[in-house]
Amino acid sequence: MTRVKRSILTIDRNTNFLTITKMILQDAGYQVYLAGTQSQGLQLSRTCLPSLILLDWQLAKANDFELINSLQDAVATESVPVIVTLGDMTPITDLQSIKKLGVADYIRKPLDTIELLTRIDMTLSRVKSLRVVEERDQMKNRLLAIVSHDLRSPLSSFQGLLAYIKSIGPDQLQVSTAYRLITGVEDEFDRVVHMANGLLYWALDQEDAICCKRQVCNLSELLWQTIKVYCLQAGQKNIKIDLDIVENAEVFADPNLLCFIIRNLLSNAIKFSPSHGDIRITVTQDDHDVRLAVSDSGPGIKQEAIHQLFQQMGTSKSTPGSCGERGTGLGLTVADDFARKLGGRLTVKSVMGEGSTFQLYLPGLAECREANHPVAGDSALEKAVR
Repeated sequence: MTRVKRSILTIDRNTNFLTITKMILQDAGYQVYLAGTQSQGLQLSRTCLPSLILLDWQLAKANDFELINSLQDAVATESVPVIVTLGDMTPITDLQSIKKLGVADYIRKPLDTIELLTRIDMTLSRVKSLRVVEERDQMKNRLLAIVSHDLRSPLSSFQGLLAYIKSIGPDQLQVSTAYRLITGVEDEFDRVVHMANGLLYWALDQEDAICCKRQVCNLSELLWQTIKVYCLQAGQKNIKIDLDIVENAEVFADPNLLCFIIRNLLSNAIKFSPSHGDIRITVTQDDHDVRLAVSDSGPGIKQEAIHQLFQQMGTSKSTPGSCGERGTGLGLTVADDFARKLGGRLTVKSVMGEGSTFQLYLPGLAECREANHPVAGDSALEKAVR
């Protein structure tokens, strides 16, 4: 059975041409849609969302290029490439019009099968490459915006605080004032370090430079280490952290990637929990899965906004915390990527006014042993499973 690749919409008034084109494209593995009029073509382009459109030039010229203009104006098809099919006697002036209209390519009738498929493949490959470039540009612009705004802002705060301390002088600087200023500097410093780590991990992940080296990890110990780091941050908001974790819960994961995920989940829980709020961390496991859940007492997340939490960098935005804490919009995006690298997944459940629960699912030791992962630490894994 031929594997369906991408879809192509062919718009032409000649029924014989439609039949021949359908046979050629289906044999090549494409999903094919056919339209014999402008209105049918426009309707199918909106409902079927084709990867490419083959359009008869005579139809394209009708009513002052109405169909092409409509396709280019529609949100669903504005980035869909169009290849026009020409008759043998098409004048040169028409070729000039084709170029001005921004049509991807043209091909003359009668169609040669190899030429048609080659032009289609080249056009789709070119469009895919352009989209990759556009996505990289968007991510680069987002990265520059974060660095220029979020990183420059705390650095300016450092400069201002240090200048203020210097202006007071050692003789007049009171202990309480010094403590308050140092605390402010520490908060900004922690945010800069957290953000810098996120940017570094994201950049390395985009270039596939992060090597996932899995080993047996004691999840309980990693959690305690992370909680110690964030105790001061939670204490400043009088947030209580409750633990319900399985002692010596073990997973087969890269400890660096796993720690990054845990840090982000706990940091977000503290960020969105109100003063005197509660955070609950639970760990459960069976023979196949280990589940880490971090629940906060924040305002919750609207259902329509949940699907945007793990979007790619460039589209995700940071939401201020309960006390106006700022973020980068990077943490959950990278954490979700890392969870998938570890063979797991991140999910979220939220009720408005009742808080949110982020859950990290990772394969348990038995599951990893059954999968026979070719990674370092197999002997340790075998020992743990026995």
